[in-house]
Amino acid sequence: MIQVWSLLVSAVVKAKPPISVAPTVIIFVMNVMAKVFFTTIRDFLLKAESGKPLVIAETLMGDEDQVPMLGCENAWIATGALMAALKNEGTIKVTNDHIDEVLNRTRKQAIGGYCGLTGVCGIAPAIGACFSVILGAACPKDQETATTMRVVVR
Repeated sequence: MIQVWSLLVSAVVKAKPPISVAPTVIIFVMNVMAKVFFTTIRDFLLKAESGKPLVIAETLMGDEDQVPMLGCENAWIATGALMAALKNEGTIKVTNDHIDEVLNRTRKQAIGGYCGLTGVCGIAPAIGACFSVILGAACPKDQETATTMRVVVR
């Protein structure tokens, strides 16, 4: 799958004369590919044993045959690696259900191609999802939601 994406991007970038591709086409392709990778990433995160988020994330990002370099998959990796590491480290009670929740929340806001269209990377809502789940933040809650928002802004 990665090879198909790489070939498509390469063909568009190197074409003479240049090929104009509508952002909606790029977003469509990125989101189709993301569906394939979501389960792979989730399954890896639920089985991860490290208590270090960077070890978990770098392992997933370094697997060139599984995860694309550019895409919302990286937001899922960031949020999932943090939660998996917290679960494995043990100081905070984090369950597989919590990991699923942050992945699903992130998936709703980190949409392929929108970083280029809005200037907002999916990593911000991904980290916000982690803090929101850990703190139990929700719209009617005061301190939990305010703390989550402060973390995301930083």
